[in-house]
Amino acid sequence: MELYGIQTPIIKSGDNLVEMLFSAITQQELTLEEQDILVIAETVVATAQGRIRQLEKIDVSPEAEALATRYQLEPELAQLVIDESEEILGGVPHVLLTIKNNTLMANAGILAK
Repeated sequence: MELYGIQTPIIKSGDNLVEMLFSAITQQELTLEEQDILVIAETVVATAQGRIRQLEKIDVSPEAEALATRYQLEPELAQLVIDESEEILGGVPHVLLTIKNNTLMANAGILAK
């Protein structure tokens, strides 16, 4: 197995990620072969999709406030989880157990940093 890091320009909202990756691969004189695996960090994909949010700009509902208190979360994060999930099943401290796209996942797949 061989691993290669692909250096791209800084990814911004609206960038064509596939185009940027193939351009970077070509510039680095690499090729993709059949059965190669290309791994892309989810934060890069979210950035290109424009799905990065600033918590201080989130309007928090009473439901989010209640969940945040019960599960020791930031209210803004709780609001994003409400907005992104199909259903909230419960939780443990700092994590809400949700259904999103018919899949069970923590915090509706949201990463807070």
